[in-house]
Amino acid sequence: RQTLSIAILEFRCISRSRVPSRFYSQHLLSPPHQALWGAAGHPLSAMSLEEGVLAGSTNSDLRWDYESGAALSESGDADEPLIRGSDNGNAMRLSLWARIRKHAWIVPVIYTHLWAAAVISLVAPFFPPLADSRGIPAWKYGFFFSTMKLMMLPGAVIAEKLISGVSARAGYLGGQATTALFSVICGFLYWIKSGNVLLAASLFMAAFGGCCNTVYSVCLYTLLTSRFQDDGGMLIGLMECLWGAGTLMGSAIGGSLIDFWAFPLPFFVMGGVLLLSLPFMALINPRSSKHERPKNDSVPQEQCVEKKYWHLIYDLIFIINLGTVTISWAMTSFNEPTLEPFLRQFKMSSTEVGTVFTVQFVGYSIGALLGGLFAKFKMEPFLNFFGMLVSTIGYIILGPIPIIPILPNVFFVYISQIFIGVGMAVTYVSPYMHALRHTVENAGYPDSEKTHGVVTSATYQFMVFGAVITSPLAGFVTQKLGFPFSSMIFAGVLGLWTIVTGVVWLHLDCSLFGKKRPPECQKPSATDGENKVPTEPHSS
Repeated sequence: RQTLSIAILEFRCISRSRVPSRFYSQHLLSPPHQALWGAAGHPLSAMSLEEGVLAGSTNSDLRWDYESGAALSESGDADEPLIRGSDNGNAMRLSLWARIRKHAWIVPVIYTHLWAAAVISLVAPFFPPLADSRGIPAWKYGFFFSTMKLMMLPGAVIAEKLISGVSARAGYLGGQATTALFSVICGFLYWIKSGNVLLAASLFMAAFGGCCNTVYSVCLYTLLTSRFQDDGGMLIGLMECLWGAGTLMGSAIGGSLIDFWAFPLPFFVMGGVLLLSLPFMALINPRSSKHERPKNDSVPQEQCVEKKYWHLIYDLIFIINLGTVTISWAMTSFNEPTLEPFLRQFKMSSTEVGTVFTVQFVGYSIGALLGGLFAKFKMEPFLNFFGMLVSTIGYIILGPIPIIPILPNVFFVYISQIFIGVGMAVTYVSPYMHALRHTVENAGYPDSEKTHGVVTSATYQFMVFGAVITSPLAGFVTQKLGFPFSSMIFAGVLGLWTIVTGVVWLHLDCSLFGKKRPPECQKPSATDGENKVPTEPHSS
């Protein structure tokens, strides 16, 4: 019984440290291994080994020395084992430190994403007053924001080319540096006194900033989703939540800095603060949660490599996912020209109007985290339907629509903003993650950084299309028919797409759509790799 328990403990050591099965087979029955087994199965040896296993079994960076029964560091220094029989406390501290180091890359990512959002948020509240002071009418400086959105299209294409030709790292580093440069140059617009010159310079800067920030976002999201198979959705949800927080932070800090001096100060300060993390972003290398195949794996990959990415336009599930993402930004663009004029009938102060949009942000944060959580459990089709449903309800009660015999009231406005905020986030994070998963698992494309880059780039292009088309149409219809009728028309569009996503959810819940990806093109998930029991040692 002692011998059997030691053998079980040794097997646990091997499965945790991922030692090749042939090494196990060679050493399990070999004479040099009796130091591990102990003379006549000495109880102390078994206890010491068991304590070491329990203390360090969760540390993937440990490697076991089968001559001494001790766990070594990754460098394999046998003179300094990390785990000894009686040093459980030290081993646990070392294991905790290893885990902290493993996940430390997220700190500069959070910092950078917050300040990138803060930089982009500065132009919306602070550029219009500058343009007004130079005599530029509102319809003219409105082209500043339209240009910024339109240039996201070439930015997404450039990002995809960088990912496939160079690397995602080069893309997000270049995007971060140029976004900071955009912020600093925007500050110099303050000293342009001519209205026409200011308009021309601002349009150029809008094109530059929209393109650069899109390159940063697409490349960063590609890196996160391609490295983390199971937690990619949670990371994207976290990034979207951080983007909203950075937007609020940028507006608040920017206003204080302008009150302290003038228009250029927040652009100079936040551009410089954004650059501080550039060296750390260059050093990060988040460890993939996917296990690489052995080097001697000679399974052919021609079937994955030869597939053309433009064939995805014929994939119905993929297009429906991108259509749902389009509606996410369409909701944002519908609110921009219509919501604030609608709120004027309630005679709200500026603070109260800001509170309405803050409530929407709270809903967006909840929806982003919800989308990431459901993506982790591969329940995106249901959440696509749910997000469309709550968005439709939000626009029905916002007006409310004319067929509901209720007068407009502030309570319905706040409730609708929560629903709309949740729906906006869910209909971005969830279909984006499902498009990625469907492309890899069902459409037969390789699980590579290039594939993730293509899908992320396409997602941004569809989002921009929804934003550019919806905003002028919403403004025109609201001006002609009023807000309740325009919101009813938009709610009808959302309702039709809710039916589409509901049918897709029921179809995918009852049967698999399309062909399963060939096994040779798939990589095992992190959990599968860790929990899989090797058959060779078991047969021994």
